[in-house]
Amino acid sequence: MIGTAAAPAAPPGLLRAALLVFVVAFGARAASIAFYVSRYDRDERVPQCTCGKHLPNHAMVKGDELKYYHTAVGILRDVREGRSPWTTGGAHDGPWVFPRVLALYGFATGRIRLDERGVPPSGEIEGFLYLHAFFFALALIPFLAALRRAVGPAVALGAALFLALEPTLVQYSARLLSETLFFAFLALTVAFWLHAIRLDPGRGRLRFVLTWVAFGVLLGLDFLNRPISIWLGLPLALARFVPWPRGRVRAAFLSVALFFAAYAAVLGTVGLQNYARSGVFYVMPLQGRPSPLRYGVTQVLADMKGTDPMDERRALMEDVTREAVEAGAIDGDENWTDREHIAFGRICQARAMEFFREHPGPTARVFSRNIVSALGVNPFDVPEHFRLTYKPEDRDLAERQVRDTKRTRPIKIAYSVLILGPVALGWFLALRAGKNPAGIHFLLVLLILYFPGVAGWFGNRRLLLPSLIPYSVFWAWAVVAILRRRRPRGVP
Repeated sequence: MIGTAAAPAAPPGLLRAALLVFVVAFGARAASIAFYVSRYDRDERVPQCTCGKHLPNHAMVKGDELKYYHTAVGILRDVREGRSPWTTGGAHDGPWVFPRVLALYGFATGRIRLDERGVPPSGEIEGFLYLHAFFFALALIPFLAALRRAVGPAVALGAALFLALEPTLVQYSARLLSETLFFAFLALTVAFWLHAIRLDPGRGRLRFVLTWVAFGVLLGLDFLNRPISIWLGLPLALARFVPWPRGRVRAAFLSVALFFAAYAAVLGTVGLQNYARSGVFYVMPLQGRPSPLRYGVTQVLADMKGTDPMDERRALMEDVTREAVEAGAIDGDENWTDREHIAFGRICQARAMEFFREHPGPTARVFSRNIVSALGVNPFDVPEHFRLTYKPEDRDLAERQVRDTKRTRPIKIAYSVLILGPVALGWFLALRAGKNPAGIHFLLVLLILYFPGVAGWFGNRRLLLPSLIPYSVFWAWAVVAILRRRRPRGVP
């Protein structure tokens, strides 16, 4: 019986399952990285729509990737010049952890740098991508181990293999973005939560306190990886209360208080780091406030007018920037201070909220469509990114690229059905079973609602990816149930 004997070093079959998941996850990602590196690890002439010039760049490092790469290069330069790592890193514009991990890799290997043209040289990022993939594959092992205790070995193995092989996630390992790292931290968060809720403060108070404090720190790292998880503690806290029988409510309150205190400490540390660097105490990234205007408003405008969202975004941001300069909130140059970034963000947010209030119908229609769209999965996301990140000035070529993207829409819909159909069936089977081991079913439903809601608000499909964690468990639940029903009689 549980609690009467020492637990074995590893449950039967866990080591073999963990090795299988790790090899499959890392092998699939290594193959994806090798493929994309062979095609895109090169220089290219990037069309810049704002200036009409074609500037040198690296085919795999553009858009947000280039911003994070430059941040990492700046951190390395400042540290080598003797500046404190505490005050380096440039503006807090985007994920805090990712460029610093990239800089740490560059410090250890000397590979993260720019050539004389200010372009990442070929052959610089491949090693980091493999390291990225290795960390993700490693994070699936504690995820697998925690799930085995909650839903059984078969469903746990199916969920871990789903995450190891899902094409969208596999291909994201070939991009220099924070998604793979963020996804690994989220898998660790779910695993840690499943372990921590089994602890009883009456049988080990110090262990209980330290575990939940560590969980709060891990939740803070989720925020530092992707700021969209700033409210992730709310579904985790809500799911903490649901499954417990009478007499355990006090432990639930204590655990939530501990992890929120640790989480607040992480956010406060970020604020102090920003204050030491810029003289302004703030937590959310500088890119956060303009996002509803940059993405939400432009999508609604494009839907109302039947125009291109990129054209609407460019015109709207130029108009708001001009307004901010005339109001004295920012200077006319591009080298804004953090105070100017924050002032500009407030103007953007005020304009966005005013627009949404004036156009409630179109706003609700576009946001609802985004949320529904975000429930699906796009296995072509990465190849489309490499083709379409910079829209060419050649409108004919741009239109052909858009038509090519639309041509794959039936495949995307069919693939989403293959994912979401078993997910819905798995949820129904779990609900019908009347079991809620460790509150995991309720937590998974909350996570499924949380991330598509954020993706719908911003219109950014990349924000959907964390939903694949709860998808994986329900999908595996359904597949295992189907396989067991088809098992011949007499086969155990």
